[in-house]
Amino acid sequence: DIDLTTLTTNPLPQISTEITLEGAGYAIDGKDIVQLFNVGSGGDFTVNQATLQNGSATDGGAIINAGAVTVTNSTFFSNIVTGAGGAIATASGATLTVANSTFANNAADVAGGIVNAGTATVSHSTFSGNLAGNIGGGIFNSSGFLTATNSTFSGNSAPTGGGIGNVGTATVSHSTFSGNSAPTGGSIYNAFTLHLAGSIFAAGTSGDNCINLGTLNDNGYNLSDDGTCTNGGTGSATNATLNLGALADNGGPTLTHLPADPSDAIGAIPNGTTINNNGVTLACDQSTIDQRGELRPINSGDDCTAGAVEVEAAAKHKVYLPLISRRWP
Repeated sequence: DIDLTTLTTNPLPQISTEITLEGAGYAIDGKDIVQLFNVGSGGDFTVNQATLQNGSATDGGAIINAGAVTVTNSTFFSNIVTGAGGAIATASGATLTVANSTFANNAADVAGGIVNAGTATVSHSTFSGNLAGNIGGGIFNSSGFLTATNSTFSGNSAPTGGGIGNVGTATVSHSTFSGNSAPTGGSIYNAFTLHLAGSIFAAGTSGDNCINLGTLNDNGYNLSDDGTCTNGGTGSATNATLNLGALADNGGPTLTHLPADPSDAIGAIPNGTTINNNGVTLACDQSTIDQRGELRPINSGDDCTAGAVEVEAAAKHKVYLPLISRRWP
């Protein structure tokens, strides 16, 4: 592992060109003293298979981004800032792409995990236990464009928007929200434009799952266990029974919540369905995968599961009969 605290007087230079960090599973540690990386407007920074932890700054404890950042197969843990973006802060005009990664136990006044004022694309990733003192426990999309697909938001908290706080344009597809808490919008707080499809919402200890003060485009098959997060989309339902398991290793690179029978999420999307959720395609025809990398559906011809994790639809309908044996006279 790499300790950056020796660089407190001479920190790493700002990244202004194309640089790739191949972490090989090692950790880069700010020891709650220093910010880990600063990406300038001309920078193009890729992080793969690294853990970035214990970064400290005003904004962006692990990475402050004014250029282009790509993160794959990495973990952001316990980065804490006094301002915005506990793990990553992405500025207006900048881009952020995150895949197969984990954001856990990061904290900030605004956006415990990620604050985005640019264009952020998040897929196959998990945000858990992140905390914001103001808005956006997991992510705060501030006037930017956020796309979150096949991702899990679990146990994040803030006064507003426990999972996601949105005042820009957010598109959320095939994602799972479980146990997020905020007095105003436990899972999602939306004050501008939100596109939802194929996502599920299980309430936390405080707040309705969704608070919508802007435009909510319900593009279908969204399920909430309270009376929020839907707006007349095909197959969408409130007061749903979701029956989600604990956040656990259910296969794939990140932790997820697995729906168990009986769950309204299992088989909720009819086979052959194709949805355009603001440019993101959800298809139940084995042409797409879930957060773990499993086909949707797992078995050809089955209906698909709403949320981040695909479950065999047949499991919902299995009936076990007692074995009866009889001796022939």
